[in-house]
Amino acid sequence: MRSEFERVGVWRLMRKRIPASQYTQPGDPLKLDCGYRNGLVKIFHAVSLENDAEGAKGIAYSAAALREGVLRSEGVALELTAVVEPPATVDDADQYAFGINAMEREAIRVLTVADLVQVAETARRELRG
Repeated sequence: MRSEFERVGVWRLMRKRIPASQYTQPGDPLKLDCGYRNGLVKIFHAVSLENDAEGAKGIAYSAAALREGVLRSEGVALELTAVVEPPATVDDADQYAFGINAMEREAIRVLTVADLVQVAETARRELRG
């Protein structure tokens, strides 16, 4: 993710390692990878489904509280995006599907690393005008 955002020149304009606790509750250990605000808060978080789906469960569990907290503290909606590896690179198809379904059920947009070129270009337009 970082290399694509750097490629288009917006990495330095983005927030990094965003503590979920600022939106959820004190003690929440989740750190979200990166994001920015442009009419709404857009947060991107890498979730690997290669070895297990715990990361997917964790972000799915936090999604509602993150949305409520962003709305309460920043007065705008949250667009939460998980970036995963393509399904062809994962050995356990059932686990992969479980992780995707868990996140999508909580209205988390799920993209693969192949989509990052487009995501970075969108960020460039939104952050650099």
